Amino acid sequence: MFLRLALISALALMLTGCGAIQARKERYAAEQNKWVGRSVDDLVSAKGVPTGTFSLSNGGKIIEYAKSESKTSGGGSHTVYKSVYQNGQWVQVPQQQANPISTYTANCKTIFKASKVNIIESVTLEGNDCY
Repeated sequence: MFLRLALISALALMLTGCGAIQARKERYAAEQNKWVGRSVDDLVSAKGVPTGTFSLSNGGKIIEYAKSESKTSGGGSHTVYKSVYQNGQWVQVPQQQANPISTYTANCKTIFKASKVNIIESVTLEGNDCY
């Protein structure tokens, strides 16, 4: 019974976390899309110097803001309970389990496409950390 309750609680927490991340991604996308129709000068004044630019043959340009960082999680330990048969009855015995350490790269490119008169026409988001 304890294991079932713990499993249901863990699943609920994971689903809540996924929903929160999705909401943050949607909010970030909406914030970036507010730049559509505005000038490149306004964008650069607000966000600073872009990490990259590219001139298009039609006179427009691509403006890129990129971020990348290595993130590490895990480590430490947690307690789990194992059922053990002792002295004619089942008892819950605490045991320590190590949490594995994992590292991954979090990145996001926010790419603005501007017209030849420096008005932002579209925004594209690429990466696993655009929120």
